[in-house]
Amino acid sequence: MSPRNAQDMTKVSPLLGLAMGGLFASVGLAIVFVSLGWIPVDPASVHAPMWVLGLAGLVFMLPGLLMCYYGIRNGLAPDGTTFVEKPWGGPGWFVGAVIISAFGAIGLWVGFGEGPREFSGGVTGSQGEGRFVFRSMGVLCTLLAAGVWWRGLKEIFLGRD
Repeated sequence: MSPRNAQDMTKVSPLLGLAMGGLFASVGLAIVFVSLGWIPVDPASVHAPMWVLGLAGLVFMLPGLLMCYYGIRNGLAPDGTTFVEKPWGGPGWFVGAVIISAFGAIGLWVGFGEGPREFSGGVTGSQGEGRFVFRSMGVLCTLLAAGVWWRGLKEIFLGRD
């Protein structure tokens, strides 16, 4: 049996990039449209503020758009000679920073926001324990996002160090 190799997103085929990216981007866009009120839903079925729902949609939509981008790029420039191949160049770091920021904001809202929270899944615990986990991960994601934003913006405005 041979070991399974992970697929590098920067080397994805045009068809796979567009298919998977289109699927993720479409699902994320639909969630963003719900959060903006452009797709009507029963308000009782939404258990979070609309801005949290919008961030959750971005978490799906942005990687999908990035997969589509790499699929198109690999079809047009298969040798990888575009500006994206430079470290901290192109849309990759920006999309990553937005996604990590969104995860942080969602975690902070769940952990620190007002009102009761219900947690379900394979692990049992109290509301306080669930909030603690989301608080901790929200703070961690926010700190990580700050570092990514700092590094990316520093690269853009100050150049390589």
